[in-house]
Amino acid sequence: MHDVLFCHWRVDPEAIASRIPRGLTLDTWDRSAWVGMLVHQTCGVRHRLGPSVPGLRNFFEIDLRTYVTAGLKPGLFYFEMDVSSRIASSVAQMFFHAPFTVADIQGRMQMPDEFREVDRRSDAGRTIRLRYRPAGTPFLPRKGTLEHWVAHRYCCYTRGVDARPRRIELDHPPLQFQPTEWSAKPGNLGESLGLNLAPTAALSYMVSNVPVHVWSPDPA
Repeated sequence: MHDVLFCHWRVDPEAIASRIPRGLTLDTWDRSAWVGMLVHQTCGVRHRLGPSVPGLRNFFEIDLRTYVTAGLKPGLFYFEMDVSSRIASSVAQMFFHAPFTVADIQGRMQMPDEFREVDRRSDAGRTIRLRYRPAGTPFLPRKGTLEHWVAHRYCCYTRGVDARPRRIELDHPPLQFQPTEWSAKPGNLGESLGLNLAPTAALSYMVSNVPVHVWSPDPA
């Protein structure tokens, strides 16, 4: 993942509890649930034993997620995963049962200190424009902070065809967060979840480059 915009909002756990599949428990920090949005460019997706595939080499993605546990293992649960690649969406749905949707997403990634711009156009013709750039020094989140709590998740959970949760193990280096300046038009990014996720209320950072290895799903 490249040039990741990494935003979080505090929400009432009851506002999203009904969206969490049976077998998973909504995780909380400071007695609140947290909804995260990731905006990024994905490059060079491939199987570990093979080359990259056309259509998976470069695409844009916008995700909405929250934080859950199964047993004692904390992880991620995605509400929505919009991608600009039809191939990536088909592969993810087939092999990972992930909630991928093909979307009209256009991106412009600039020089390190310039604004990145990502536009997501809905089927109804409504466009969300996101602009962001780094605005500070990168740092590693300290243990015991919210940033560490959201960053140190090394699996995600999906719902299998039998409606039972599946665990997908993830491997990536520790995330280095960087303060960011960003904006969104229109302002509410949580409309599909019935939430008011305004940019001014977000805890937001950038992550410049994150290599991620993904394993096949197993029963949670």
